[in-house]
Amino acid sequence: MVIRVLATLMLLSVNLMSVVAQGKLIALDGILDVRTHNFEQSPVSLNGQWRSYADQQVEHFETPSDFIFVNFPHRWSNGDSQGVATYKLSVLVNPAQKSLALDIPQLYSAYNLWVNGVLVAKNGVVGSSRRTTQPQWLPQVVSFPVTKDTLQFTLQIANFHHAIGGIKNPIRLGLPEELLGQQSNAHLVNMILLGVLTFLGVFFIIVYAFVKREKAALYFALLCLTWGLRSIFSEQYLAIHWMPWFDWELALKIEYITLYFTMALAIQFVAKLYVLDTHQLLKKVLLYPNYLFVFLTMATPAVVYTNLLNIYLMLAGAVLLYIVIIILRAMLFERYGAWFSVLGVLALAIAFSYNYLSYQGVFTFSPFTFYTLYLCFFFLLAVALAYQLSPTAKSKNVTDTLTFDDYVMNK
Repeated sequence: MVIRVLATLMLLSVNLMSVVAQGKLIALDGILDVRTHNFEQSPVSLNGQWRSYADQQVEHFETPSDFIFVNFPHRWSNGDSQGVATYKLSVLVNPAQKSLALDIPQLYSAYNLWVNGVLVAKNGVVGSSRRTTQPQWLPQVVSFPVTKDTLQFTLQIANFHHAIGGIKNPIRLGLPEELLGQQSNAHLVNMILLGVLTFLGVFFIIVYAFVKREKAALYFALLCLTWGLRSIFSEQYLAIHWMPWFDWELALKIEYITLYFTMALAIQFVAKLYVLDTHQLLKKVLLYPNYLFVFLTMATPAVVYTNLLNIYLMLAGAVLLYIVIIILRAMLFERYGAWFSVLGVLALAIAFSYNYLSYQGVFTFSPFTFYTLYLCFFFLLAVALAYQLSPTAKSKNVTDTLTFDDYVMNK
């Protein structure tokens, strides 16, 4: 019965995604027609066929004939991720539209973007070699006046510092007030997340130092502070908005290292929270490789350690799977407050699913919803920790000197 329900839900999701895809505006042969689109209802992703000039820095006023059409967003292959490229797109708009804006995500790793010959956005310095290129990541919203019925987009991208080249996420075209409002809301909820995580981190450090020296409290505090730091060095990259001069290489190292420490702290926290349900040898097998990735990130340039991310994601998946197993064991054997951990993991799973489905076009991404789910995750884990730290937990749980295998045999 459960399998039948899951199969039905998957089928409905596929049908919904296909319906959404059919209603999308897609560029064909380097031309996107949005003359009949109502920008007051939603922005448009500039997806579809762009003219691509590989290994060329074509200026906005040039129209060479040696191009191919590529599907945009266009991520360069791992075997050919270094170099330069230029992309061009013509967008037909309603001449009654007075102004529009672009929501530009991070690009790998420097770019210039012209609209009708006017440079409207750039990140870093686009060059022809590693020495002349300066990478930077700063998602931004830029507005521009509409003076013609055709918008000519010219995008130059250079990458000599990252294992991935090109662009992964779509560029969106919409009304300035809407896109700027969405950016402001995203920044606001990101700052709220940072504030809440900082508060929880400091609070549980105080608990550990002055109230109860339980390592679970210390690990949770460090987990909150680490994820809080990561929240401003990823996604919206608030740290770069605040400090545009910040070194790209250092910012990227922070983004990666905080990910590794998050996984390490998460498994240590859960293992201390539910010690009876944790296999200590397996915990160490999953824990120590995270520190190896931290060392590799600190010791090598970005073009090396970013190439290891896919390998690390397999380790991270194993860590998350084992954390779920520990929490399910804790729930099965009725550990005190375990249900809050289960609900926290559920909130995290919903957040990941929402982010993925939004990227696929099923939902319009809402940073408020996304970061609220993350807040629920950390809040529920904090409640679960509070239950375990309470005096009642000792009477509810089996004594800490008992192993998990002994506990199973006693049951």
